[in-house]
Amino acid sequence: MENRGGAGGKIGEEFVANSKPDGYTLLIDIVTRPTLMQAVNSGEPETIDIQKAFVAVGPIGSSPMIMNVSPSLRGEGFRFLRAKDQV
Repeated sequence: MENRGGAGGKIGEEFVANSKPDGYTLLIDIVTRPTLMQAVNSGEPETIDIQKAFVAVGPIGSSPMIMNVSPSLRGEGFRFLRAKDQV
């Protein structure tokens, strides 16, 4: 196993996408990574097409997700964002 961490998973994705298909090179990734990175790095385009580069084998687990807001919103975080149509 070789961990190619960095750039929010982008380095590992590029390595696997550009590797010779040998049946041993696998990528464990989160489904939302490309979407999140496009939102965060809007000026930097994706270098690989995830839909063309990979084929999903199946889920291997699940992870709960949480939403964090400023402490100043004290219990109003989600309602505040919904009222502003930002969620």
